[in-house]
Amino acid sequence: MKIALYYHAVLPIKKYGGSERVVMWLAKGLAELGHQVYLMSFPGSQSDFAQCVWISSQEDMARKLPDGIDVMHLRTGPRVELPCPVLVTLGGNYCTGETFNPNTSFLSRDHARRHNAQHYVYNGLDVSEYTFNPNKSDYFLFLSKVRWSVKGIGWALEVAKRTGINLVVAGGRRLNFRRNVTYVGMVGGQEKRDLLAGAKALIFPTLWPEPFGNVVIEAMASGTPVITTNNGSMPELIPSNVGFRCDSVEEMCRAVERIDEVAPAACRQQVEQQFNHIRLAEDYLKLYQRLIDHGTILEPGESPPKAPTEQSW
Repeated sequence: MKIALYYHAVLPIKKYGGSERVVMWLAKGLAELGHQVYLMSFPGSQSDFAQCVWISSQEDMARKLPDGIDVMHLRTGPRVELPCPVLVTLGGNYCTGETFNPNTSFLSRDHARRHNAQHYVYNGLDVSEYTFNPNKSDYFLFLSKVRWSVKGIGWALEVAKRTGINLVVAGGRRLNFRRNVTYVGMVGGQEKRDLLAGAKALIFPTLWPEPFGNVVIEAMASGTPVITTNNGSMPELIPSNVGFRCDSVEEMCRAVERIDEVAPAACRQQVEQQFNHIRLAEDYLKLYQRLIDHGTILEPGESPPKAPTEQSW
């Protein structure tokens, strides 16, 4: 199959960029399964496993689309006509009143349900890119957008205040922190891998309906348990053998005290079995084939997805 993947950035990304990384892992998985992959992204993009086509916009993409493409996969709705079937993956949460392509897949069961849809594919990663470390250092990690309150930095700081743990905060703008909280800014590459692998746990207190949460599978790939909430996709990603799901700061504080009950090997195994880049590619290939065969991913009688009627965050 000849597959084109579009993403509006220079790939691979250097530091922050969950969706950008997933696109690269998908391209790698598809290539390893024997498919011809074209990566249509901004000038400067490079890949060892996909043919890069440099573009500046969707309009430019339409002009430069290689001949014979079987399916085009975008992370945003198409604004131009394309001469091939198009699949869209929605990465975020749509607001009330918005519309989107009927051939749209989502990132988790909960993500799809909230958009009145059925089709979803869990994100995946290449486990070999992460360092597994069963011997943890004396710190917990918050790795997310500090400036975005729904990511729960307030909860993480309150847990650090009440328990006295050493908390490392990575991502976004600097804030004023307590003595036992260390801010390291945006991280990437080996620095990020080392932080994930060394942490006793990732504290991910997401307060909105999280579509997926790439950092939680990055942590687990590093052998690091996850302390999170029950919001969005978290019940699907974090069973009790790899971390704790909590409904309050108090429950998170108790989870901190119990973190040694979680085996690092179980965390790594969870990603190897369920969230790897080959499974990611295989699941999307099923949608590609259905789209090619039937012109739609929708089952007979299935209604197209639609935005929520009420805002849920």
